[in-house]
Amino acid sequence: MIDDTGLIAKLAESLREALGASSAAAELLSDRLPDDDPALTESLAVVRHGQFMLRLISEQLADVASMREGGGRLESASVDVARLCADLADSVSAFVSSKGVSVRFVCSRASGRVVLDPVKIERMLTELLSNAVSHSMPGSAVTLALDSSDSELTFSVSDSGSGGDIEPGLGLTSAEFIARLHGGSLRVDSSPEGTTVTVTLPADRSELLHLESGRGEYLSSAQSRMLTGLSRVLSYKYYMPPYL
Repeated sequence: MIDDTGLIAKLAESLREALGASSAAAELLSDRLPDDDPALTESLAVVRHGQFMLRLISEQLADVASMREGGGRLESASVDVARLCADLADSVSAFVSSKGVSVRFVCSRASGRVVLDPVKIERMLTELLSNAVSHSMPGSAVTLALDSSDSELTFSVSDSGSGGDIEPGLGLTSAEFIARLHGGSLRVDSSPEGTTVTVTLPADRSELLHLESGRGEYLSSAQSRMLTGLSRVLSYKYYMPPYL
């Protein structure tokens, strides 16, 4: 019998290796492109867009394999979750504005600082926002909401799409894996009026000073993570200067 968990992990690893070589070649081409040839610049952007989409699939496959194996590791930090969500909503809204969809953030109660993995939480929320945008019509809005209590954090992403046809694909499985890794859960509620995905996590408020150390690294690659997480809904034009 084929071990499909091992197969998924191997596929994710093979994609990463192929992307490494492809990205190096793309950078070499970029350095040699004439500045006055927009057709070649756009062609390179199409290649890069495909690379970012494959990077996203690779990350999702790795999450699925880790979920099946019961593995996974958190790089925790003490994080202002409301600020993380507000910044993410602003960034995603700016990127998807060309699709005629806006993203708004609603916080019913300030959460303060909690201990979690900011990169994984951002990846999870970006996946849910990307999925919501893909099901939204021009002129509509996607809402990212945060609620908190002394013991729980609740994130919800809502759209006004057709609903009823949400499949548990790679992206949703990856998001659920990240929720479970934090000791939480994910729920999907769909109707003809739209879909809401709700993630509930325990609110760990242990203030451990050494957990602040990962913040700089988290911020330094934010643009690349955004372009990866939104690659399914963005045009190739976002994969060329001034974005890259």
